[in-house]
Amino acid sequence: MKLKSFLIGSALLATLVVGGCNENDTPTDPTPDPVAPKAVTNLLAVSLSETSVGLRWNSPVDTALTGYEVSWKSTDGVDSGSATVAPATDTTENATVKVGKTYTFTVKTKRGTTLSTGVSVTWAGAQQFSNDAANAATTIRLYEKASSNGSGLTLDPSLGGPRNMSVATPSAAVQLGFIVDPAGKVVIGAAYSFPEFKNVDKFDSNTYVSTQSWVANGLSSWFLTQSLDKYIPADGNLRAFTFDATVTGTSGQGFVARTGTTGNYHYARIFVNNVGGKLLQGTAPNRYVELTISYQNTPNVPFAKRGAESPVGVYSRRLY
Repeated sequence: MKLKSFLIGSALLATLVVGGCNENDTPTDPTPDPVAPKAVTNLLAVSLSETSVGLRWNSPVDTALTGYEVSWKSTDGVDSGSATVAPATDTTENATVKVGKTYTFTVKTKRGTTLSTGVSVTWAGAQQFSNDAANAATTIRLYEKASSNGSGLTLDPSLGGPRNMSVATPSAAVQLGFIVDPAGKVVIGAAYSFPEFKNVDKFDSNTYVSTQSWVANGLSSWFLTQSLDKYIPADGNLRAFTFDATVTGTSGQGFVARTGTTGNYHYARIFVNNVGGKLLQGTAPNRYVELTISYQNTPNVPFAKRGAESPVGVYSRRLY
């Protein structure tokens, strides 16, 4: 099956990127085909930035397909548009995709003027933060509690995040915490869930993390089948994870976090990077993990990347 890519990009532009060749390239037949073509499968979406969303799908095994119709509509009904994508052509179209809006994207295959059944996915762009190897100052690192480098992490961009913050100074802006247990394993999670933190300092008590983690090779290859809110515990327990410091291969661990209060929830996907076959970097007392973060600035938009779900890594635990 052919894998097609579609990119919605910039605040005012929708950019379609469709690569590769297709053996079904035939002239468009203006006469409607009485038999509709087969629909696409495995429609996926991923937030590439706060103003761009990428779609991709598998084209069906069908004959004489002449392209794809991709349409989008904001959930408030204000912004909408569509574009026809030829099966072997890179195409750019104008649209009105805006920051802070949620959209439903629908893909249909075409044979002449006949369209298949539509396949849809709902999504909104999320701001991404990642490590910059060329500029160490921008690297997102979460340090162990014993470190003087700022062992707490603020996620929320409205609070200046993602950034390191010292846990030695009480602050309600510290949202994630990290310790290394006596066995040398990494324990990372909501700062307020750590007795080592909570009992002596003040931290954001509205940060929650998912009931499990996922194994993947990076944020872009970490797939989920449900909205992010489905992974946050309904019992109100705060969570943390214990990771092996040394792992096999190149895989890391991803987990979901939620910040904010009822009616103003913000969701994030947080990935602990594998660097040199390890999740835990550095030497005591300044050990750390490197993170890549996708944070949804739009409140109450918990959409996750759709597709075959990545394997479960570890289940979280309540620390007190």
